[in-house]
Amino acid sequence: MDAPRTGSSRLVMERQGAVARLVINRPPLNILDLATLREMLE
Repeated sequence: MDAPRTGSSRLVMERQGAVARLVINRPPLNILDLATLREMLE
């Protein structure tokens, strides 16, 4: 498993083979707003 990659405090990406997990870390509202969507494109 690859090490978790963090571009910021909002998103954490983990890869295990062909599977990637994207964790949105914005409690209490883990929602996709424009800033989070833009960050996912980076």
